[in-house]
Amino acid sequence: MTDKLCDMNRTAAMEDQTTYCKKPGKEDPQPVRSETGVSVNMAESEVGNLNVSAVVHSKNDPQSETTGAKFHMDSGASINQLNMTIYQHTYGHPSALTEVELFRCRDDLRSYYKTNCKIRLLPWLKRDPRNRLEMKDLFINLYLLYEMPNAFDIEVRINKYSDVFPLTPGEGMRTIIRGKAGAGKTTLLEKLALEWAEGSLPPTYSDKPLLFLLKMKHITSNDTLVDAVFRQGLFGRNIQKLKSKLNVFIEDNPKKIILLLDAVDEYSGYGSNGQLDSIIHNDSMKCAFVIVTTRPWRAFEILDRSPDTYSSRNYEVKGYSQEQVRGYVSRFFEKKSEMGECLLKQLKETGLDTGIATIPIMCMLICALFRKRKSLPKTMSKIYKALYDYFIQHYDEDKNDSTKVCKNEQLDTFKKLGKLAFSGLMQNKLIFEKNEFVDVNLLSNAYKMGLVLQSNPNIMSDNDAETKTPVSEEGEESDYYDFFHKTFQEWFGARYLADKDIVAFKHLCEPVFTDINSCLDKELLLVFLSGENCKVAGLVTSELVRVLLNCPYLGDYNENKLALQKTRSMQEFIELVLKCNRESQSQGSLNDLLNKVFEKQCCARFTNITTSTLQAITYMLKFGGATNNCESQNESSSADCMSTFKLRIEDLKISCFRAETNGDIDNLWGEFHAVGEQHKEKCKNLSILPNYKLQSYLEEVKDDLPEGVQHLPLAHKLAFADTCKFIQKWKGDYTYMGCVVENICFSEITNLTINGIDMSDHCEILCKNLENMKSLKKVDLCSTSLKVMHCRYIGKMLESLPCLCVLNLYENMLEDVREIVQRLEYIRCLTRLDLDVTNLTTESIAALAQNLKWVKNLERLYIRSSSLENSVVDDLVNGLNEICDLRRLSITLGDELSYENINILVKCLSKIRNLELAYIDGLFSPMINKVFQLLVTDLLPHLKKLKSLRLQGRYGLSVKETKRYGISNATAKLLATKLNTGSLPNLMVLRLTYLWIEEEGLEAISSGVRRRKQENKSFQFELYPNDNNSVYVPQAVLLTNLNTDAKKDCNATKEPSY
Repeated sequence: MTDKLCDMNRTAAMEDQTTYCKKPGKEDPQPVRSETGVSVNMAESEVGNLNVSAVVHSKNDPQSETTGAKFHMDSGASINQLNMTIYQHTYGHPSALTEVELFRCRDDLRSYYKTNCKIRLLPWLKRDPRNRLEMKDLFINLYLLYEMPNAFDIEVRINKYSDVFPLTPGEGMRTIIRGKAGAGKTTLLEKLALEWAEGSLPPTYSDKPLLFLLKMKHITSNDTLVDAVFRQGLFGRNIQKLKSKLNVFIEDNPKKIILLLDAVDEYSGYGSNGQLDSIIHNDSMKCAFVIVTTRPWRAFEILDRSPDTYSSRNYEVKGYSQEQVRGYVSRFFEKKSEMGECLLKQLKETGLDTGIATIPIMCMLICALFRKRKSLPKTMSKIYKALYDYFIQHYDEDKNDSTKVCKNEQLDTFKKLGKLAFSGLMQNKLIFEKNEFVDVNLLSNAYKMGLVLQSNPNIMSDNDAETKTPVSEEGEESDYYDFFHKTFQEWFGARYLADKDIVAFKHLCEPVFTDINSCLDKELLLVFLSGENCKVAGLVTSELVRVLLNCPYLGDYNENKLALQKTRSMQEFIELVLKCNRESQSQGSLNDLLNKVFEKQCCARFTNITTSTLQAITYMLKFGGATNNCESQNESSSADCMSTFKLRIEDLKISCFRAETNGDIDNLWGEFHAVGEQHKEKCKNLSILPNYKLQSYLEEVKDDLPEGVQHLPLAHKLAFADTCKFIQKWKGDYTYMGCVVENICFSEITNLTINGIDMSDHCEILCKNLENMKSLKKVDLCSTSLKVMHCRYIGKMLESLPCLCVLNLYENMLEDVREIVQRLEYIRCLTRLDLDVTNLTTESIAALAQNLKWVKNLERLYIRSSSLENSVVDDLVNGLNEICDLRRLSITLGDELSYENINILVKCLSKIRNLELAYIDGLFSPMINKVFQLLVTDLLPHLKKLKSLRLQGRYGLSVKETKRYGISNATAKLLATKLNTGSLPNLMVLRLTYLWIEEEGLEAISSGVRRRKQENKSFQFELYPNDNNSVYVPQAVLLTNLNTDAKKDCNATKEPSY
């Protein structure tokens, strides 16, 4: 105990009035006297206690002894307790702060925070006052996640930064906020301190008289809380004399204190059991409200040591979201809004708005760079080069000549860091030990220039940290470092690799080009490499193409048989190829390599893509028609570029899938065939778990589930949750879809699909460009928000597409399509026309029917949701009779359609002997039973090739509504007879939706279905609703026969009876 106390004789006690002497030995030393007048002697007693004597001297006469005290202390006493005891025995107990003095302290703190809590634009420009802005002018809410107690993997986004203060604070309330370097942790605490000073926090906290914001890297293990507060200058000189009273107030009134401890990862006293370390772990000042910020590695140490302390207040700051990046840029350029909008556009085009710009400090650097240059370079690699140059330029401007790294040393450092960076990337290493730097100068220079940072919990020396080699607590050099940001490490590594010859390049990159995943793992490295010059870009792209064509599941990807996760990986790989092409700025010189990707080997399918991918597609299409133009925008000469070819793409598909509505689910499962199989397997695995576990899992994911699956058994709901969650995270941004449209005509495209994207503003340009693509065979514009006004553009386009075989306009509110169908004579090769869910007018249906004579080879005609009226039946019958080989048909019977006209239509359909799919909607009227009987007796017996039959009442009806017009037992038994007698030998799918069937008839149909399933396990049957179900079930879910395990779940609603 005495050794410990005496070794700390540098620490002043209670207003620096006490100085400790060395441990008494055989020859007792003279007492040590401080300039302020106290000397102390300490000696251990025989029983291990501490004998202390303290004498006060007059400042004018150091030899005088005005008062003194002798006392005993327990040998386990802390330094702080010893200080207080000495002071009390020498001077008496210090009086508490008066209310006036407390208000003086509060006002001093408020004044300090209002003066100093500002945003520094460029971290290294400390001397320039123009570099500091008021919080209100630039602060943007951070992307904060709250980790729910006892559920570490469940995170909730926090909308407002002040929510880190709970509405009802409790004793020992500790909050920890972790985040990577530059994520905004320090600025967040400074904002909170400023709001306290301005009285803007919730009243429970604004009313607390004292808030201390401490920068932990400047605090030692010996510092008490009061020491740290005064060391950091939070109070002016007029408060110095209140130090002892303030210490007493803090110890007696912890409930009135707010502590904000910034960067605990830089605190040298962590684990020392000093006062501040005890506060962090709730061993001291338990009633105070404390917020701790740290980098992740230290956060996990704290949580391991004090799991109960922070379990309910655990946050992660992610930096900025895409919206917050936009907000920050708008604030930064508030007085030059046009410049801000220009930057935002370029950030979106390059993908930086979801990349490094989400890191607050990088967003700030980009804004500062843009303010100077008025534009950003076109490619990622050049943007990083510009950021590096800007960084170094301002480093040079801010440093004294004596501390600068000269230009030659800067260049040498740059090259050597590149080798270290690449070596680290190949080993997945982001943190480097000191001995991995090739020489002392490299580490010192890189650290001075700010290119590498400390990664271990060391503090700087008291001198300017930026001019020193980092030191540890013991004064030795720090052992661990990392790059300013991982993306800069990748950029450094790419610059190093680009200088190698082809043999060295391939040797060094061999681990990168192992397979799809290894390439994606080094995506940014490959993009940066491609930005160096055309020659390097060609090497990178060639290797990527080789990896793709050797991928064992490329065939399954082409056929849409992969699971969603693998599908996304494959798509991201193809996106990587295109990003490298764009980064190279090769202007078509890589088209021969791209043709290997897209010509027969792989479809160009892009689902839920980002803006940067959209820009990469645009660039590819823009130079898709290149022949011999190889003028590169890179520094390399045109001689480095390869000869160019015209780009040929068999299938180009750009789509957006969601999982928000029931229709979205149907579309998703229809596109990705493996989803259904995955769902079945998950159902099987989950159904064996106990019900209480399923319920707990459901609580975590229930908000992700669409309405259509809410009434399903627990296991089935949970099995579907993964798909919903995956799609919700896999979101796209199609803001710049117009750029793709403008350049689509330069490439040779056979089949074009654009699904789920709003094309209302781009339809005219798209149609005009497609007019020039004479060999186009497919145009699929499903769910693209097209309306009546767009029909004339589509109709005009059809006049120029003689080879068109497929026209899909599903789910667009077109209504009047006369300008489209009147051009059918120009597209006589048409085999599929999809106008489902387009709400066609009676005039449109009549015009369609009259023009079916031009498309005699039509195999699929879909016009469901457009009600057939009596006036169009004759035209439709005549039109259908003109078609030679119709295979699939969907129609909707109108409410007013007469039985006679229905009979005429049925007779017409019965003659279409090759019909494989029939979907008849609108069976909801007083004569429903009669019509249903007509279909069973006069239509079905003639359709021997029928594979799928769907008969539907009216979409969206509840059970109660469907009961208004039901199907009798006798009629239902007629259908059951057809199922049992083999009248429909090829039928694989039977769906009866929104129809009410009486009990006996239902049992008869169920019996027929069971017999069918015994004969063929692939037979699918859907009956909905015919029980207490009142919520629509997605088609894809029902077609997986989910009823099989329903009895295992006592909480599940009864499944439809079969």
